[in-house]
Amino acid sequence: MTEEQKRQNFPGDYAAAAAAAASSAGGLEKRDANVAECTELNVVAKKQKKDIAAVKKMKAREISEAKRLAEEEIQRTLAAERAERQRQLEEEKRRQEEEERQLRMRDDVFSITGLKYGEAKASCGEKVTLLREPENEYDANAVKVINGYRQLVGRIEKDKAATLSSKMKHMQEDYHSQNFKLFAEGTIVSAGDDYQQLVKVDFKKIPTKPNAAIINPYAKSTK
Repeated sequence: MTEEQKRQNFPGDYAAAAAAAASSAGGLEKRDANVAECTELNVVAKKQKKDIAAVKKMKAREISEAKRLAEEEIQRTLAAERAERQRQLEEEKRRQEEEERQLRMRDDVFSITGLKYGEAKASCGEKVTLLREPENEYDANAVKVINGYRQLVGRIEKDKAATLSSKMKHMQEDYHSQNFKLFAEGTIVSAGDDYQQLVKVDFKKIPTKPNAAIINPYAKSTK
């Protein structure tokens, strides 16, 4: 039976079948549309997720690069500071060496040796006393250096001790005839090490006459 015959002979059934077929086709179209829409949304979501991941990755690279540059800058700054400190230390060392060289050229500056065998250390600016040691069994021209507590700091270097000792002896003899005695005062003028240290020497008179005013070389003026 043809479709036309079915429509004429069974109009009610034909109409119901046609409506059912149309409804089924519409459902399929709607389902296909929904599927297509979901597929498109999934594609968009995946693209967004991919874009977000790419942005995060790019930001992570930027942060890592910024950290690397910051660390390099810190290292450069530290290296520059170390170099500057080293330059300052070397400059200070050269300055001290030049000062010591200039001091050694003076007639009133001597080198104290044997510091590691002394009883005490002397700091720069400290006052000390120089004494002849004619009783020294190793060197009759020895001149020892003691601090304010009469502790041995060291002895004047042997090359200059003979000249200094002789000068002190002659000055003492000359002062003695004038009723004075010699006071050889020294001022430490360098930091020194375990081997040597520079001292500037000043010679002063102390009266030995009875009832004479005593001159204290360390006393401060009250004027």
